[in-house]
Amino acid sequence: MFKTELYHYDKNISFFKKLYITIIFFCFLVQLFLSNNLIDYYLLSILTILNLIIVFYCFDINSYNKFPLSFTIIFLSIFSLLGSSLIFKTLELHNLSKGLFLPFFTTNFLFLSSLILLFTHYIYVKRNINNDRDNILLSINKKIGLFDSNNRFLIRFGFLCIILLLLSRYIYNPGEINNTLEEGLPIWYSLITGLNIFYIIPFILIFSKSLFNKENKINYHTLLIFFVLILIASIGSNRRDVIFFGLINIMIIYQILFLMGREIISKKNFLKISIIIVSFILFYDQLLKFNYVYLYERGQSDKRSFSENVISFKNSFSKYFNSNEYSYYIQKIDKQIGTSYGDYYENILYERLSVIEYADNIFYNKKQYFSENEIDVIKSHQIGRLISIFPSPLINLINKKFDKKEYIFETTASKINNWFNPFYVSRNDVGSFIAEAYFLFGYFSFIILIIFSTIYFYIIDSFFSKSNGIFSIILLITLFHSSTHMAIIFAAPSFDTLIYNLRNIIQIIILFKIFEWVSTKFTNKK
Repeated sequence: MFKTELYHYDKNISFFKKLYITIIFFCFLVQLFLSNNLIDYYLLSILTILNLIIVFYCFDINSYNKFPLSFTIIFLSIFSLLGSSLIFKTLELHNLSKGLFLPFFTTNFLFLSSLILLFTHYIYVKRNINNDRDNILLSINKKIGLFDSNNRFLIRFGFLCIILLLLSRYIYNPGEINNTLEEGLPIWYSLITGLNIFYIIPFILIFSKSLFNKENKINYHTLLIFFVLILIASIGSNRRDVIFFGLINIMIIYQILFLMGREIISKKNFLKISIIIVSFILFYDQLLKFNYVYLYERGQSDKRSFSENVISFKNSFSKYFNSNEYSYYIQKIDKQIGTSYGDYYENILYERLSVIEYADNIFYNKKQYFSENEIDVIKSHQIGRLISIFPSPLINLINKKFDKKEYIFETTASKINNWFNPFYVSRNDVGSFIAEAYFLFGYFSFIILIIFSTIYFYIIDSFFSKSNGIFSIILLITLFHSSTHMAIIFAAPSFDTLIYNLRNIIQIIILFKIFEWVSTKFTNKK
């Protein structure tokens, strides 16, 4: 059992709250000068209040250590849903309403949704905070050994998955994948891609002592090699999320451990963090260019081999590294992928961390264009996507005429955005779970939010044992991943993500336990 000093726990939480409140206060003052109408002042008030509410509620000294996962996910979800716009728009020196179709309605709806989430979680915590007995899901997770994996297996399994990630991208070219999607991917490739989510395990083991109460000697040279392999896989397949999401995932884990008092800012750590922050500031332009090159290359990546993508990326980055003109390649990106970046944020990195723009688009489309009959068509598409989550053999037992291909290749957000724009042909638009729920069910969506949030609170906290303070690796790898979005689940990019996540977690557990069993059998034979 962990024996974290209460001093560190109290001190770290207090430090984080003071830092966050300081940032919010600074943004508030800047926005006072940037705001130029009553809507802006109203939005500023709402966003400031919301940010203060979440920081005081989510980081309560008496509760956080008992429910670190659900408190963190509530905070990050609401931050992504609405709270972050105050910070990001201030960094860009833009007023809060700029770029929104329905600033008043969007902000109010997301604010009310956030309060419902907080109240639902408050009731959940009150019912369980003094309960020393494990909930049913936690008991099951303990019985199947999700808290018992040894570090040797974890690092070997993680390394295997990194190699498979690289090979899957190299052997099976992006263009070939796109050409065979509708016919069905090979079974071997589906299996490998199912294992891709485990690539982050070796990096999580940096915090082995704090997470699992197990010592683990980390070879940082080996981790550097792993990182390079992942970077190559990312560039060769033009999947920037492999890098960016992995880094964010690690940052979230560090945040949890810091707030629990298990990681402290010693002089040594302070120096490391300071170097990272200074480096980020100094190389920010290059990082932004690095991100844009991904998008620039995306226009041709599906027509080239893995090796050709790597070489082309290197050449493009070398070209833009010495350029101070963002507009040149931003325009090319817009032309190639048929969309416009920077409608709400100029920095497209902010768009992946804040969903207010996506929600606003959906709210606007519903109010401006859609009749009830047309909403029913979208609802039918969404139901089809939900059904498509289940395996085809199971679906065919009920409905042999059901065809997944009619639903899985166009997100609900794309269906909505394409409806009245024949020139807009995107099929993978990012949406918003809360906005899509409102689009389909109106204000009944609040009931849906309460039901799903309650279910997820129990699921999330079943991967942390209050009795001994140990985490399960399973949830940690899903915190920020393109297929799960667990850390911001209530700001999920689609309605069907919430259902898909339930299936995905089960799939992850099954794959993990299979490979753990094989590893055990092989080790015992040796």
